[in-house]
Formats: sequence, structure tokens, C-alpha cells
Amino acid sequence: MTSRYAEDVGTQFVKQIASVLEDKGLINGGAIPFIPHDGARVRLDDYLRRVPVRKHNRHWIDGGKQVVVFHPITNLPFFVNYSGSKICKLCNGKYTIAKIITKFRKEWASQKPDDTLTKDLMKFLLLMEELDLIEFLG
Repeated sequence: MTSRYAEDVGTQFVKQIASVLEDKGLINGGAIPFIPHDGARVRLDDYLRRVPVRKHNRHWIDGGKQVVVFHPITNLPFFVNYSGSKICKLCNGKYTIAKIITKFRKEWASQKPDDTLTKDLMKFLLLMEELDLIEFLG
């Protein structure tokens, strides 16, 4: 898994959005102040006991099956898909990442292998952290 500091598609996407917004004078200094380019990787074990929590509560809209969140700096809306919305709803301070993975394994076991499911879930959470929409406590 790549960390919030590795160059990946999510990071490139955020940088591109920041570049456009900076060109238009809507933000100053980019959306990500510093990202080392060392290809840092994270270990799942370092995150299992951590608790993901949504930040900027007033920016989140729960539409039932889908969550929409407005980025706190740019006010751009992010329409989160069904599975991402389910993950975001569990980022309420009550569940560790290990418990969230367990919940998803029970629900999605027939559709994805455990390691793929876990990697996808962590990539999503790390992207949400990079966008400053969640934080990891603990």
C-alpha cells in the first residue's frame, strides 16, 4: 500500500486540482503543502488499531446510500460511491480499521479476496486522509 506521501493516482489527482485552483486564485500554496517523493509505504499493522474519524463535520451530507462531502478549502463536492459511503459512515470514532475491515469482509467476501478488499479499503482511507477529510486517531 502506498502512503499519503507516495506518488500515486490519488496524489496526482489532488495535485492537479490544487494546480487549477491555484491558477484561478482560489487557493494559495496548493492543497498539499509538502509531499516527499520517496515512495514511502505503510504497513497495515501500523493502522489496524487506529480509528478513522471524519473531519469538518458540517461539510458532510449523508444522502442515505451516498455521502457527499465538500472539501473544506475548495468547497468542491466529492460524491462518494456506495462502498466508499459505507466506509465513511463507519469513520465515526467507534470503529478501528481492523473492525471496519472485518465488517467489510463479512459483507463482500464472495466478491473480492481478503487482501484485495483490505488494500482497496486502506487506499480509500489514505486518499480521504490526504484530502484532509478524515484523520486517524490512536
